[in-house]
Amino acid sequence: GSQRLLKDMNRPKYHLDGLLEKLTALRKKRTDICFGTDIIVGYPTETDYDFEDTVKLLQSGIFAYTHIFRFSPRPKTPASKLKQLPSKLLAERVEILHKIDRENRINFARKFVGKKLDFIVEKQSNNIVSGHTGNYLKVRAEGSAERGEIALVEIDSSGEMLVGGIYRKLP
Repeated sequence: GSQRLLKDMNRPKYHLDGLLEKLTALRKKRTDICFGTDIIVGYPTETDYDFEDTVKLLQSGIFAYTHIFRFSPRPKTPASKLKQLPSKLLAERVEILHKIDRENRINFARKFVGKKLDFIVEKQSNNIVSGHTGNYLKVRAEGSAERGEIALVEIDSSGEMLVGGIYRKLP
């Protein structure tokens, strides 16, 4: 979430402002689109300001989900020679980002309650079908279907990147 930190990490081709403009434009055209990202927490030169930039980025809601990783130095890299941030600080920062991520996952799924979405059936058990929609939502719905079938779910509940409802066979 910090342009300065991306430069420190030797990732000069990443330009946050341009990326966010493109993602926002895409979201305006397709409100159902799902964006995810990976975040590394605790690069040795990460400051409180850098971390706040990351928090603001995730709080923007542009990302439906985030994979969050603690920085781990690789032998013989420039970053491995830098003083590492305290483990306790990293744990605190990771927990803050996980909380925001959970909220984003819930908010994204909630947008689809009352709608119908196609999904691919991955599993059938005890009159419950499960699978994933084209926008990465996990589906658990009442009904029965064959694995690999493309089905329709009428969404009546949501959770963390999860929607539930009633399965309907596509015509």
